[in-house]
Amino acid sequence: MFEGLNKIEIEILDFIQERLRSGALDFAVPYITKLGDGGGFFIVCALIMLCFKSTRKIGLSIGIALLFHIFVVDLGLKPLFMRTRPFDFAGNPPGGLLVDPPTGYSFPSGHTSEAAGAAFPL
Repeated sequence: MFEGLNKIEIEILDFIQERLRSGALDFAVPYITKLGDGGGFFIVCALIMLCFKSTRKIGLSIGIALLFHIFVVDLGLKPLFMRTRPFDFAGNPPGGLLVDPPTGYSFPSGHTSEAAGAAFPL
């Protein structure tokens, strides 16, 4: 099902590895990536917004969107598609992974769905 996508994805990832890696990015990107792990950044944003009357509805909407993400994406779509992570079928990239290998399936993206869930109410 994903064979054509796998080939394109590997070409994109190879391009990134060969042309876009640098000492500064290799240092910064893992920290930026960790902001989205488990929805932590968006949970903190929602909690802060809940503290103020003018942003309370937005904070509540973000919280609901994150709960929706858990049930629809993490418990529904990821097990349905069972998309293997690219490094699992292509091998580790030259220089290795910049972060600890994530567990679970890769599609749909948890970081992306959490970010979209937070961005929509905003």
